[in-house]
Amino acid sequence: MNQVNDFWINGYEIIPQLINSNLVNDLKKAIISNIEAKSAYGVRDLHHKIPKISDLTNSQLIVNTLKQYTKYNQFQLIKAIFFNKNIDHNWAVAWHQDKTIAVKQKLNLTEYKNWTVKQGTLHVQPPLKILEKITAIRIALDDTDSNNGALKIIPNSHKLGILTQPEINQITNERKPILCSLKAGDAIIMHPLILHSSSKSINGNERRTIHLEYCSCNLPQGLDWHN
Repeated sequence: MNQVNDFWINGYEIIPQLINSNLVNDLKKAIISNIEAKSAYGVRDLHHKIPKISDLTNSQLIVNTLKQYTKYNQFQLIKAIFFNKNIDHNWAVAWHQDKTIAVKQKLNLTEYKNWTVKQGTLHVQPPLKILEKITAIRIALDDTDSNNGALKIIPNSHKLGILTQPEINQITNERKPILCSLKAGDAIIMHPLILHSSSKSINGNERRTIHLEYCSCNLPQGLDWHN
């Protein structure tokens, strides 16, 4: 196992300047060129739509980052999403855990529940043993703080397992959140079960984020990742 770090202790860690300014600008241009304006506030399967994103998801930079912060050596990309909170598309996100995965087919499996379809893709909540082996990396393409909806996190909450809504309400009322202010090029590596939320932007500045998720395990036989 790797040396204990803030990611394992708190469930998240900010990585300053994971990507440089040139790559930030290249990614912004690639997104503008390949994504329709009407859907540019939120896009799933980003790696299938933009070659430069696909290159990033498979890059040695990302692989090395995952190895550095986790105890795993093998990963597979399971999700690539783009968000852009801006003056035209502005929303708040309530306190929650990321509890679903994208899969290709629906199977009658005892521990898999809450089947839903998001933008045409089947999602399901897997058991804790799967969620515990997922790691997310969120890369900021813009400076973000309290004025344009920066991510808020409750440290250590990933250790509490899969929470009910009443439990989430109690924890977020009792614990003080951390605001994750970032510069363009910074990233957050985080556990999907850490409680997180964000407020609406109040200054209209864009908050563009690339959200990548990786898993270090396989699904049960017959169930396939949608990746």
